[in-house]
Amino acid sequence: MPKVTRSQITSYGVAILAVVLALAIMLVLDPWLGMKTTPFLLLYGAIAIAAWYGGLKPGVVATFLSVLFSNYFFHHPTNTFTVNPGDLLRMGIFALQGVMISYLCEALHIAKQKAEIDRQRQQKAKAQAEAMQQRLAFLDRTSTVLASSLDYETTLQSIVELTIPEFADLCTVDILPTDSTVNPLAAVQARDPVQADLVRQLTTAYPLDLNNPAHPITRVFQTGRAELITETVDADYVAMARDNEHLQLFRQLGIKSAICVPLVAHQEVFGVLSLMLTTSQKRYGEDDLSLAEELGRRVGLAMENSRLHRQLKQAMQRQEESLALIETWLASSPVGLAFLNTNLRYVHVNQALASFNGVPLSDHFNRSVWEVLPEWGDTVEPLLRQVMQTRQPLLDRELSGATNPPGVYRHSLVSFYPVCLANGQMLGVGITVVDITQLKQTQASLSQREAELSLITNTVPALIAYVDPNQHYRFVNRIYEEWFGHPATEVCGRHVRQVLGASAYETIRPYIEQVLAGQAVRYESEVPYRDGGIRYVDAIYIPQFDSQGQVEGFVSLVSDISDRRRAELERDRLLQQEQAARQLAELNIQRVYQLQNLTAALAQALTTEQVREILLHQGLVAFNAKRGWIALLHENGKTVEIVFSIGYQEEEVAPYRRVPLSASLPLTDTIRTGEMVIARSPAEYQQLYPALADTYIASGSQAIACLPLTIEGRTIGSLGLSFDQPRDFDLAERAFMMTLARQCVQALERSRLYAAEKVAREAAEAANRIKDEFLAILSHELRSPLNPILGWAKLLRSRQYDEAARNRALETIERNAKLQAQLVDDLLDVSRILRGKLVLKFVPVNLVTTIQAAMETVQLSAEAKQIHLEFVESWELGVGSVGAGLAKDSPPRQNIFIQNPPVPESGVESREEDKGTSRQGNTRRELKELREKFNPKFQIQNFPNPVVLGDAGRLQQVVWNLLSNALKFTPSGGRVEISLQLVEEKQQRSQKPEVLSAPRTTPDNQLPITNYPLPVTNCVQIQVSDTGKGISPDFLPHVFDYFRQADSSTTRTFGGLGLGLAIVRHLVELHGGTVGVDSLGEGKGATFIVTLPLLAGSRESVGAIGCAPVKGSQELHHLLLQGVRVLAVDDDADMREYIASVLQQHGAEATVVSSAEAALVALSQNTPDLILSDIGMPKMDGYMLLQQVRNMMQSQASPIPAIALTAYAGEYDQQKALAAGFQLHLPKPVDPDELVKAIADLISKTRNREV
Repeated sequence: MPKVTRSQITSYGVAILAVVLALAIMLVLDPWLGMKTTPFLLLYGAIAIAAWYGGLKPGVVATFLSVLFSNYFFHHPTNTFTVNPGDLLRMGIFALQGVMISYLCEALHIAKQKAEIDRQRQQKAKAQAEAMQQRLAFLDRTSTVLASSLDYETTLQSIVELTIPEFADLCTVDILPTDSTVNPLAAVQARDPVQADLVRQLTTAYPLDLNNPAHPITRVFQTGRAELITETVDADYVAMARDNEHLQLFRQLGIKSAICVPLVAHQEVFGVLSLMLTTSQKRYGEDDLSLAEELGRRVGLAMENSRLHRQLKQAMQRQEESLALIETWLASSPVGLAFLNTNLRYVHVNQALASFNGVPLSDHFNRSVWEVLPEWGDTVEPLLRQVMQTRQPLLDRELSGATNPPGVYRHSLVSFYPVCLANGQMLGVGITVVDITQLKQTQASLSQREAELSLITNTVPALIAYVDPNQHYRFVNRIYEEWFGHPATEVCGRHVRQVLGASAYETIRPYIEQVLAGQAVRYESEVPYRDGGIRYVDAIYIPQFDSQGQVEGFVSLVSDISDRRRAELERDRLLQQEQAARQLAELNIQRVYQLQNLTAALAQALTTEQVREILLHQGLVAFNAKRGWIALLHENGKTVEIVFSIGYQEEEVAPYRRVPLSASLPLTDTIRTGEMVIARSPAEYQQLYPALADTYIASGSQAIACLPLTIEGRTIGSLGLSFDQPRDFDLAERAFMMTLARQCVQALERSRLYAAEKVAREAAEAANRIKDEFLAILSHELRSPLNPILGWAKLLRSRQYDEAARNRALETIERNAKLQAQLVDDLLDVSRILRGKLVLKFVPVNLVTTIQAAMETVQLSAEAKQIHLEFVESWELGVGSVGAGLAKDSPPRQNIFIQNPPVPESGVESREEDKGTSRQGNTRRELKELREKFNPKFQIQNFPNPVVLGDAGRLQQVVWNLLSNALKFTPSGGRVEISLQLVEEKQQRSQKPEVLSAPRTTPDNQLPITNYPLPVTNCVQIQVSDTGKGISPDFLPHVFDYFRQADSSTTRTFGGLGLGLAIVRHLVELHGGTVGVDSLGEGKGATFIVTLPLLAGSRESVGAIGCAPVKGSQELHHLLLQGVRVLAVDDDADMREYIASVLQQHGAEATVVSSAEAALVALSQNTPDLILSDIGMPKMDGYMLLQQVRNMMQSQASPIPAIALTAYAGEYDQQKALAAGFQLHLPKPVDPDELVKAIADLISKTRNREV
């Protein structure tokens, strides 16, 4: 709906006011001036005023009102809206003139608006050009300032001074140094010096925090994008301030608008330029932001040039410092260093090399190696030339020879390096010389001592080795070769793991770590050597310390004692076997005794609780366990529940009371696999269940065993035992545990069967009791109406009554007969529901007319009990919860007219196919076809009502049952209210009434047909509330059950079979809805809530059919049946008399026969307009009769319409009748008005089709 503005309301108000004023003046002047001769005199002015002020539409409104009022007051006949044909031309010309005046005023308005828009555009373009010239001039001055200096502090200060006051009242620059901390302030300038001092004070006291995204400068540093703050509010200060003092400083600055632009170099933000307005009334805009970004870009380039200039000066200074440092390092280096040019002459030599050569430093320069050390020339110069040619270094060449003074022989380690420029030009060769003369002498001495040590150690029959701190062998004796088959030379230098193997190393590693920590170690252990076999050894490790007291290695002495150990083990094994045999015999005797006790105790236990307690207590005693549990698999097969436990606190068991079968727990793993789960120690438990290790250790458990409870090949649970000491769980103990588990599961299954048998017996007794009560109530409800029917019938035949008494008797007979029919219909409905054969005809249904029709049917009952019956309707989407009712102050919408779409003759039915066809799939397809067929045809003439897709008759039955139930349980003088409200779909789902009907399934265990995707956008709620008896909390969950009543005794106050609400629930579910009930208790009334899905578009573009009774139906049908020829066939004489009387009273020509043969004879004599036939008749039934009629009338263009009026009222019978060729199926008993209406509608459709 378009929005109506204040100016539009004013324009139309002026139009109406001008016409009213002109009319008032004309009425006042009419006695003197005779306005009837000039009825439009002053109305021209009213139209001109309305069009001048509001334009075309108000002018047209004024013209329409002028024509309307002039016709009413000044044209003959006056004071009426009747139009004299003679005045039509004058009023038409006047209306045309009014429209033309309105159009001209509208064109004038448009022209003035266009002229004003053009003038504003020219002014704006001129202002923009002037602003652009000013910005360009400002940028030119900026470029000049930036090019005048390479010092960035001076440059920044010049820029901030240039922006004041032309572009800002306050300007600052913040720079980000290399350590990622923001300089408090690189430059600042303000129109008012006080503000500049205030900014410096603010920066000093509160340095900018790059982690505070509330500050715009921080955001610019983080994002690299400019920030435009058109208007600064106090909330911005509060967000940036760190404390109250900080906030006060921000407020003193009084920043009204600001721009922060990044200063970028090499795509990195190194600073932020901030422009602020504090005193001027101007505010920054997008043009100012563009200028500021250009200024920031130019400042960034200038800053980068300044930075490059500074870096160049710093690089030159660092180069000079590096050269000085190199000279110092060369002079003080202990390694001989020299550089020779391309002629292989010394250019640079340090003191260390001069000392090694025994030649003064000055005697080296510009001399060759031959000239300095003649004995080294033949060796060194070829190497120098090789480096010159290959340009590849020669590293660590060991050279020796005589040096100065004569007779001194030296050893050295020499490396040669090519020295080249970046462009590849060869400058010479660099030499490094390390004196290793003393090292060579030391190596010779060590070699002699090693030979002496090897001679000693090789004579000892044990493994002797020396191992360094890195666990590498440095010395081994000859016995290693005998044990492992590897020479000693191959063992030395290798890691202990590589020599002994991984298994052996893992065995002795703790002892190695201990000796490397500085402790002497001796141990005996079985070691699985990789190449030496499994040996039992006696080992001694002795650490060796350096001068600092640190371990620099250890000596290892290992002796083979395998033979001695085997003898000791054999002796111990024999002793253990003897002890184990004795213990096993004692244990078996004890276990047999425990099993006998357990079997005797289980034989006396009947209930599941007794069995569980005996099993767990006996199991704990049998295995000396401290804690235990019994867990059973739930019926759904997906969860496991601990049903009994001993020794655990409730908080320990609570997290695992009910867990999914897929959880990784001992009790679930046992059930899934059907095998025993054991953990001998906490370490093993941690390996199996690392996530539960902490809880397991905290409980004090040291071992667990979880036994499967298996019967007939399926595992139904587990028995868990927990021990406070580690256990080995040998084979005998496991076998005994499984025996106990089998005893447990058999006892549990026996107790389960006993409990199931007890429950089944109680359920059978309850079912029999409910059946007996229902049959007694059914007999009562069937017999009670028969008494007044038979009694009054006999009295009317035997006595004469006045007309009032006779009418009262007939009303009593009719009312009780309808009760009998309703009772039979309810029983048939329940039968169809239980067999899944209930058929619905889905059409769009108007709930308002449906509710009104249901209210009319119960109106007399309400008046008889003096109960106030009220209908409240509201079409706005509700926001209340389910059960809250509708607002009492919202008036019902009146004057609702809906154009109904054409409804197909057969409707759309959701039916359950025979032979297993999917009921749900058929319903989805049919409803989709219905939606596509009807939705485009719905039209609204005024305001829409809520429309649902459903069976109109069944929905009326739902409302009627709820109203009847409310009236039955509401005392005289009470109140019953039915309300209708739209509810949003999402919101409706979130509400939960206290009692909802449970989802139901079909007999084939398929989903209910309510689970299809209806085209709904909202839902509609029907709420029936009463002030009656109410519902007790105990009966509240059973309100919608079949054959259940709150009071089924013989002394009950209210009658009924208890079927109405059960039928309501099923019908609502078939329509895709839910039904619920709420009551505060007995004597406090009850509220029933029905929620149905709303048909898509029903609030905007949907019309629907309703169920409202047609007023004056008797007169209408009397006219429609006038002259209609009807052939009625029924074998029951009373029924024939009844049909003839009804048809003749409504003007039809009735031919009534008693058999199908007589009907064929009558048909051959005269062709009727309609055939009304029973189905069950002797010799030839109604199906056969209609087949004969169709064969006789094949020559006719259209067949004779036929209605089946029969007591075969099932859905199957209806389908069979329609398939046989009947157009309608009416079940007996039938109301006279319904019969007449059905005949009239069918005749009307037939005639319309022929036309």
